[in-house]
Parts: sequence; C-alpha cells; structure tokens
Amino acid sequence: MTVKLSDDIERLVIGDPTGVVQVEGASGTYFVMTEDAMRVRQLVLEGLKQADQGDVSLWDTDEIINKANRIKEQHSP
Repeated sequence: MTVKLSDDIERLVIGDPTGVVQVEGASGTYFVMTEDAMRVRQLVLEGLKQADQGDVSLWDTDEIINKANRIKEQHSP
C-alpha cells in the first residue's frame, strides 16, 4: 500500500540533510525517509551481513571518498 505524505511532512523530509525524519504518530514513532536514504540503509545492512559472514576487506578511504563524490555529482541538479 502506498500512502501520500502531507505536504508539511514531505517538505520536512526533503529539507533534512540526512533524508530521514522521525515522526510521532498515534501508535508510536516512525521514520520517514527519501529513496536515497533507504538505498543507503539497504547498502549498510548488506555490508553488515557480509561482515557477519566474515566477508571483509581493507578500506581504501581515498577510493571511497572519490566514489561518493562522483555519485553526488551525478545526483546534483
């Protein structure tokens, strides 16, 4: 089921730099996030699963930063 966000919640999510906003509801706390934030979450969960299985390697931080910058440039208006 897909529901439509109210305009104020949508503006709040889009305006947040993380793309994730905590929302209080009648039945508890919820998190509303952009598609990009959800994708990042899924990638992190996948990486944690791989690490739990022992599938790890050394990080090349320069390579990671360069890749992140390329992705950011592709998604910038």
